[in-house]
Amino acid sequence: MMLKRVFLEPRDNSKWSINSDFELMESLINNIEGYKTTKNIFRANIVYNLWWNNSRFLRFNHFLKKKFIATCSNFLNVSENDYELALEYHAIKTKLNAWIAPSQKQLSLLRNDKQLTYYMPFLISREYLNLEILDKKSICSELNIDRSIFKDKIIIGNFMRDSLGSNLSKSKWQKNPEMIVELCSKLKENYILLLAGPRRHFLRDLCKKNKINFYFYGDIFDSDDIIQNNLDIKKMKLLYQLTDIQLITSASEGGPKSIPEGMLTRNLVLSTNVGHSNDYLSKDFVFDTLNDFTQALIFYCNVENFYSEKTERVINNNYTKANNIQSNENLQNLLKNNLNNL
Repeated sequence: MMLKRVFLEPRDNSKWSINSDFELMESLINNIEGYKTTKNIFRANIVYNLWWNNSRFLRFNHFLKKKFIATCSNFLNVSENDYELALEYHAIKTKLNAWIAPSQKQLSLLRNDKQLTYYMPFLISREYLNLEILDKKSICSELNIDRSIFKDKIIIGNFMRDSLGSNLSKSKWQKNPEMIVELCSKLKENYILLLAGPRRHFLRDLCKKNKINFYFYGDIFDSDDIIQNNLDIKKMKLLYQLTDIQLITSASEGGPKSIPEGMLTRNLVLSTNVGHSNDYLSKDFVFDTLNDFTQALIFYCNVENFYSEKTERVINNNYTKANNIQSNENLQNLLKNNLNNL
């Protein structure tokens, strides 16, 4: 079998998600028979783009003449006439050989628009697989957190950026942080909202204004904290394991990765109907209305309900499903078929 070389892009050598995506995909490709990555685009047979509207080379492909595949990293509702990034999508779609869709929802939409599209889930760090189960006391000690803060509380976690990078006082609409406050405002006092990561300015301020019980793991800065509060994978794994319920309130997502990460760290994950939520979660945990979401959160913040055998089965089933989707065997088979069919 002739070796085919794959050039990956983009990469920014930072701690941003795209750099993690690059490293994970690079490792996956290099473990598939017949394929190897190359850093020289002129030697490549295939250009594999991980962020569809951030390519350095697509505009030159009439000269390069490579097979070009792009990942639909943010959600594109191409069934609508006017949607976010519509102009960019229509400008690029005739230049690609194929798309990669990270969710079945996105796959269906692109195929309905007569785009050659393959499914490939977002890759998450292999460190989330087969974690040692730790107790909350040990986790708090490791993270240097006062355990009494969480005593007799259901811990609700959310670790996604909620503030605009250009204006930290404004909400990042895609993440819909206002819904987190709406949901938590309906709860009794037996909960605490655990926040972590950079650019949480908007949600922290909103929680204070609405008297939401929350704890922020990190250092408080009025200015951009994208460097200071960008947490390494070791701390993120511990924060997930400290959490009971992972809350996803996004209005628009390609993913988010917090869904499989939460499932693999044995959180109960509740999500709006975005991105790949339906690929991972059963319909009882994916919500189309604020009322349904609120009722579910109130139910599971009841200690008896959360610690029931039924909830434990849900968490265990979710863990198994996320493990199956993110297994090396499944990912390698999907990627190999995608590349072979180009």
